[in-house]
Amino acid sequence: MTSDTAMNGALETHHLRRASDKATETEQPTHPRVAGTSSLPIRSLLDLSTAHLREETCIALGSYEDVVAYPTTHGWLMYASEEADFTEGDDWPPELLPIVELARANGCTYVLFDADAPETDALPTFDTK
Repeated sequence: MTSDTAMNGALETHHLRRASDKATETEQPTHPRVAGTSSLPIRSLLDLSTAHLREETCIALGSYEDVVAYPTTHGWLMYASEEADFTEGDDWPPELLPIVELARANGCTYVLFDADAPETDALPTFDTK
């Protein structure tokens, strides 16, 4: 084997490793739980654009009955309770019920409304000033 052949083989192996590394970079990592914490609940959240809320809803989000929501720097964190019985007749803005239903259907306990979060075609969007 000449040194050129050996060099080409080494470069080819290097490129194959790099391609393999890039493929695994997009996979979700699995993290082992820390010993003694397996009984702690791990909750999921739906990361959703604030464009799915009307401006007046954003202003009063924490004041609606059975809504637990906290302002964040760029939106809100809202609890999507499974115990509460939310219906169309409640004092809720019309866009909230489909959002909570979407969160629950996807196993999420919370909705993080964020100005930089993605929008979804599954929900209406609203123009804000």
